[in-house]
Amino acid sequence: MKLYLKNRKDLSSFEIQKIVELLSSIWPPIEESIDINQMIQTYSTTPLYSFHKVLLYFKDEELIGHTEVFNREVFVGTNKMEILALAGVCVKPEFRGKDIGFSMVENAFRFVDNGKFKCSIFQTNVPGFYERIECKQIQNRFVNRKSKTDVNKNPWRDPFVMLYPESLNLGLSEIDLNGECY
Repeated sequence: MKLYLKNRKDLSSFEIQKIVELLSSIWPPIEESIDINQMIQTYSTTPLYSFHKVLLYFKDEELIGHTEVFNREVFVGTNKMEILALAGVCVKPEFRGKDIGFSMVENAFRFVDNGKFKCSIFQTNVPGFYERIECKQIQNRFVNRKSKTDVNKNPWRDPFVMLYPESLNLGLSEIDLNGECY
């Protein structure tokens, strides 16, 4: 098994297909009429951020783990902050419990540890997993100033919002995601 860190723009069509297959197996599309080729096309044409990387865990030709990180400008109170967005963290069920997810996330957080980003803010439904990696839950109010329907509505889908590193104190200021959740 091997972990690869790649720029998202440099992914091969084989890698994109494997990513879409893995993501759709973990989080099946809501619309059953969407086929894998449509999903590959959407993934391939999604606009990229200036810093946009994926961590891919392969066992031979089989993609068994995925994590995506990118820069995101948010507002904590009135202060602008560029953070590391963490998204799409998943491992095939039959490979869970082998520290593959831990390894991918730990490698992703190196971009915070080396000073490129001050922190990472992300959503999850498994906070205990991230608490093992020195993350903490935060209770700040979240908004999205770019929402077309309700700027004050919580933009997150998952019930828990996490912060890395746990030693960072953002206070209880409102946090504007400045875009949709990830």
